[in-house]
Amino acid sequence: MFTIEMLPAFDGDCLWIEYGSEDDPKRVLIDGGTGATAKALTARIEEIKTSEKRRFELLIVTHVDSDHIAGVLRLLKDPPEGLFIEEVWFNAYPQLAPGMLGPKEGEFLAVHFNDEERKRAGYWNGSFEGKACGAPANGELPTFKLHGGFNITVLGPGPAALAKLRKEWKSVVEEYFTPGDIEEATEALKKDKRCRPGYLGGLDVRVLADRDYKEDASAANGSSIIVLAEYEDHRCLLAADTFPSTVVSALSRLPEYKGSRLKLSLVKVPHHGSMNNNSNDLYKMLDCPKYLISTNGDRHGHPHPEGIARILANKRGHADLYFNYRTDFNKMWEDDQTCKDFDYTAHFPVENKAGIRVEL
Repeated sequence: MFTIEMLPAFDGDCLWIEYGSEDDPKRVLIDGGTGATAKALTARIEEIKTSEKRRFELLIVTHVDSDHIAGVLRLLKDPPEGLFIEEVWFNAYPQLAPGMLGPKEGEFLAVHFNDEERKRAGYWNGSFEGKACGAPANGELPTFKLHGGFNITVLGPGPAALAKLRKEWKSVVEEYFTPGDIEEATEALKKDKRCRPGYLGGLDVRVLADRDYKEDASAANGSSIIVLAEYEDHRCLLAADTFPSTVVSALSRLPEYKGSRLKLSLVKVPHHGSMNNNSNDLYKMLDCPKYLISTNGDRHGHPHPEGIARILANKRGHADLYFNYRTDFNKMWEDDQTCKDFDYTAHFPVENKAGIRVEL
């Protein structure tokens, strides 16, 4: 059994992964969405009736944007009974030291992770000996095996992306406290009310796909932790908010890549389907039938038509597009003629249901 569920994360990401036995599955959580997502995430955890089984083998907080980090921050501020996380991967200021949220929220999350690290050595980025979670600029990509035979290959971020994030992190956080100072961040967290419980037509696909492409340059997005998740015969690309050029470069380093399309079971589309994070070059490289798009369209109007069009114009064979909301920004993709012309099916949550679950 291998499933990936997109929880209703508003304009962010929150991926709930289960694998192994249906009676006693292992779990991985990737990101926590916006602050408001914590309510749905907590409810999902509490569906596990036995508190001793409310366990995650790994939590990955891919980067410091609030639509990925804020829900985790609120979850850990008021966790459900029995919640246990074996290890977290998250790059905060201590991991960005020379040599290798916004940032403010990243410092707050570091408070929680640092407290747990003191109790359980190896909890925070333990697989990387406490250093940054990422991939080297050259050579073999780091791969890890979780309990139950779940493999994760880290594709990024690379050293340059982390260095860029460090500069931006320092400039933002210095307005509030000293970057990397856990005691100062702890005092600021106590004063931050947001972190306290209770604060709350017709489509021309090819024309869209061929529009001028300008890649995202955000330091936070570029620092996203990107992974290949593998279980049994399935391989999934979970791309957070990264740049497509980063993914293309990393995938080309895989030993099995010989220049032809790389076969995958599923892709979590970068940056909610943004036109600046989804390129023709990326999708020309892949042979994949399933694509997840996580967003309700708030703030940035994601997914952009160009981002979805580049998937459809370059995919191989039939595709399934999974959206965790039905909105004015994605409902055009269920147009019957477009679905027929480009051989795909658009999937949306069942009416009055939140999120969407994909079985592999």
